[in-house]
Amino acid sequence: MKPELDPREIRTLQKIKNALLHMMASRIDPISITDLCAEAQVTRPTFYKHFSSVAELMEVMSKETMEDLERRIVIEKKISLQEVDYVELPSNMVALFNHVLENRQFYEAFILIHPDTPFTRYFKATLYHFVKVGLEASIETGAEISVPSDVVINFMTGAFHETILWWMLEGYPYTPQEMTAMVLRLSINGPYQF
Repeated sequence: MKPELDPREIRTLQKIKNALLHMMASRIDPISITDLCAEAQVTRPTFYKHFSSVAELMEVMSKETMEDLERRIVIEKKISLQEVDYVELPSNMVALFNHVLENRQFYEAFILIHPDTPFTRYFKATLYHFVKVGLEASIETGAEISVPSDVVINFMTGAFHETILWWMLEGYPYTPQEMTAMVLRLSINGPYQF
């Protein structure tokens, strides 16, 4: 078990993380520990007290962000597709879009500017699990699917990922609630109105 950090160490870690995000957003590549420490206004020994490399820092930040997202997107209440009214939206779907918006500096740096970071893989895996659990909950409440579930899960994972990328690239033109309603409608009905 890691020892508790004092408030000063917590502030220092936040300065290091903020410096990394700023440098990534500024498209500085590669990011050296010397430059990162200068940006964060911390010494190299302070950096090495917590991390062995920039790659480890990125890994830690990625895992922390994913753990936070995973906690927020748990299905709290299973409802059948017939009960979906697009007014009382599933809180876990709204939470997904809220998380991206609240942490947009992180998501933009790690997904848009540097898509080759491990975070992109973690994010896709989390979306895959999110879709899988949602599909299983829908089936449990009486929904029937017309193609194999693995096809549905992979299709929807890609749709979620690309829609979130589009939302970010366009500057978040819709609220998390609006995005949830649109993605939910597309997920259930497809793009057509009959």
